[in-house]
Amino acid sequence: MAILEQTRPYETLIRHHADGTVTAHHQQIYVLTKDGIVIAENIFDPVALSSVDLSQTLGAATVAALGENAQLKTTLTNLQNQLDAAQALATSLQEQVNRLSVPVVANADVAVESA
Repeated sequence: MAILEQTRPYETLIRHHADGTVTAHHQQIYVLTKDGIVIAENIFDPVALSSVDLSQTLGAATVAALGENAQLKTTLTNLQNQLDAAQALATSLQEQVNRLSVPVVANADVAVESA
């Protein structure tokens, strides 16, 4: 029975106002899990972005996003290879169907002209 407590970045929000000003805040979330099942979550109050170690926060998010991006690129490449193989097989099978679909003329069906 593993219980895990984790506080991690949850949201970083930047607002651009009509008057040209910019405000921003950051929130963290506390997550309590037991054997991988979330028991409790608590989103902390927003804090001014200026009070957050932004390089650490965005750095961790960027690393995670880049890792997921690399994984998705690999998956996409694998799926594209499978699609290419399936299309090649479909083309090959269609060529076989086309060859087999040529009508066969039996000797009895051929009119012979007498001289």
